Amino acid sequence: MNATEACIALNMLPTVGPVRLRKLLQIFKEPEQILAAKRSELRKVEGIGGEVADQISNWESIVDLPAELKRVKDFGATVITQTAPSYPKSLREIHARRSFFMSGANFRSAISTHSESSARVARHITAASRRKNSPTNSPMPV
Repeated sequence: MNATEACIALNMLPTVGPVRLRKLLQIFKEPEQILAAKRSELRKVEGIGGEVADQISNWESIVDLPAELKRVKDFGATVITQTAPSYPKSLREIHARRSFFMSGANFRSAISTHSESSARVARHITAASRRKNSPTNSPMPV
């Protein structure tokens, strides 16, 4: 598993938002290390209780990563993590930013999927389209 795949998996966990993920990355440095951490190690991080530690420890029973990666590919998307030089500077300035964003996809089809992260993308796209009348392939934070 690479860092991008680990970021996608972490973002699909219901209890892991951008603030918790940032705290975890401060301790574990790499998203792959977060997913590999033991429950007891996760609990030592400020703001990580039993439920969150359990979800992270059991992420493979919660997240269907291969299916999500297939959806990303089928949508023609590119996932760009915060550490990539191409991650937008304006997104870096947002306090509660997501760990990656997707670009180049036809996100309208995400509305019909059952994936929480795809649904989140669809909500961002729909809101942005209404506000700015932007095309559906605009980069949107996830």
